[in-house]
Amino acid sequence: ESVACPRCDIGLTLHLRPRRLLCHYCGFTLDVPEQCPSCAAESFLPSGGGTEKVELALAAQFPGVKLLRLDQDTTRRRGAHARLLSAFASGEASILVGTQMVAKGHHFPNVDLVGVLAADDGLTLPDFRAQERAFQLLTQVAGRTGRTQPGKVIFQTWQPEHPVIQAAAAQDYAAFAETELEVREQLGYPPFRRLMRIGISGRTLSKVTAAAAALADVLRPELAPPEFDLLGPAPAVFARLQDRYRFQLLLKGSPGVRQKRWIADCARMVHERFSGVDVLLDMDPAGLF
Repeated sequence: ESVACPRCDIGLTLHLRPRRLLCHYCGFTLDVPEQCPSCAAESFLPSGGGTEKVELALAAQFPGVKLLRLDQDTTRRRGAHARLLSAFASGEASILVGTQMVAKGHHFPNVDLVGVLAADDGLTLPDFRAQERAFQLLTQVAGRTGRTQPGKVIFQTWQPEHPVIQAAAAQDYAAFAETELEVREQLGYPPFRRLMRIGISGRTLSKVTAAAAALADVLRPELAPPEFDLLGPAPAVFARLQDRYRFQLLLKGSPGVRQKRWIADCARMVHERFSGVDVLLDMDPAGLF
């Protein structure tokens, strides 16, 4: 059983330096327990593959080789990000381990090998843009090698035949776009239909649940097919963040100016009726989390 953040209902991440459990969403920290609070066992099995874990594995595999790590922890101090990148670019280290922040905007002329761990992790995120973002990231990472000489990119994946993995490995933008646009059209997602995310949040679950249901009941009769599709209400992907419960409605369609004003009026009505509940309207949202 993983240790969850009491404010966000998300598993805490084990950090080794300093040794602690940390929530990356609200900053909650917890000392690493000596015993399991449930069964009193003293043996723990860290799971996942964070950058610290990868750094240690590479250090053991390549003793004596200089490594640098670029992630949220190593770049907290002002100027640290630029210093690490400059050090790697100048040849002070042979291996750079990093999160997505190493994917774009950097020119390393001598890099001839790039490895992407868990390359298919982003493919199953509950967001219609998940495959688009995965393809963007993989092609951006692949672009870090072969700048001045032939390079090699290795994707670690459980799904080597997945169309996104195949298209990214081949740097075939047209193939990805053709497949992705066909799926978007069938499901009625952008760019074929517009999308509005209506987020409902508050500190009391019963109020948030009731407010989301009330808002859906008001909106659904007026925003009906075939012009519109209203999905939800349902818990957001992260159902509780920073001690706030989160629900959402998704509206497919193109509301006019008057309809947008009416939706905003409905949102205000729910906000006034259910004290402590906030309603957010996000047209063409960048993400659904």
